[in-house]
Amino acid sequence: MRFEVTFRNTKTTDALVQRAERKFAKVAKHLREPIDAHMVVQVDKHRHMAEINVTTARETLKVQEETDDMYRTIDRVMHKLERVARRHKERMQDRWHSADQPSDGFTLAEALADVEEGDYDLDEIPMTEEIPKG
Repeated sequence: MRFEVTFRNTKTTDALVQRAERKFAKVAKHLREPIDAHMVVQVDKHRHMAEINVTTARETLKVQEETDDMYRTIDRVMHKLERVARRHKERMQDRWHSADQPSDGFTLAEALADVEEGDYDLDEIPMTEEIPKG
């Protein structure tokens, strides 16, 4: 895991870097390795902005936030990133689990229940030929 913080128009402080790293460690548990994250923190008059780009093995996530306090900005951008990462992880899990379902809309349990009830005659179902191993 690589996490970099870039400061623009403001001084680099260890407290902000440590806070961002600590918050990102909580988010990283929802992401796949290898993780490459780059956070840009900048101050523009009274606007404190943070933007984070995270690249993992299969996805790229980008989140930005703007408030009037830098600590609040970091907290909010990490909260947004955690929501996005969790949502993405759940979608991938749903997609993976839905791949087990047959494409015609019937589940295996429904098909077995129909066979047990006698709706289908197994002798009428054509069987495929076995291919000899050679």
